Amino acid sequence: MTEKYKVTQGFINKLEEWRKNNAINPSSKSITAFVSYREIENLPREVVNWWVKINDPFDNNRRLIAIIQWLNGEDVFEVEKSHKFVVRSEKIDEEGDYRYVKVSKSYGLEIPTYDTFKIAYANWFATRMDAELWTTNGYKVVEIDGNGKEVTE
Repeated sequence: MTEKYKVTQGFINKLEEWRKNNAINPSSKSITAFVSYREIENLPREVVNWWVKINDPFDNNRRLIAIIQWLNGEDVFEVEKSHKFVVRSEKIDEEGDYRYVKVSKSYGLEIPTYDTFKIAYANWFATRMDAELWTTNGYKVVEIDGNGKEVTE
């Protein structure tokens, strides 16, 4: 078996919406429930961007084939859990806990607090670059998965 393509839940949502809106359901046995050039022209922008992401004609063809395989009910996609980033202390404190950064707003100013000890109360940043803006001595950016667990390489 070939490796599944890792995609976002948003990508799958767009594909499902496209399939529904275009009545593409090969298992319905309807003679019009297949992908024609009209449906290809109506692919959502996110799906088209994924399909032609790389300048490799062979991979682009494999990606289009994967979309069609998915329409046929094959399990070709794996939904990636979205990862976020937090700023945490490099070392644990005397109680054995890491400290995390929480950014609050007051009078229009963003004020960081570098002592939140629960990751749930920390700021979760969408990108590493956003998180890096809040690092200071003794703190670093770490990636966390959708369950709030630190991602290790």
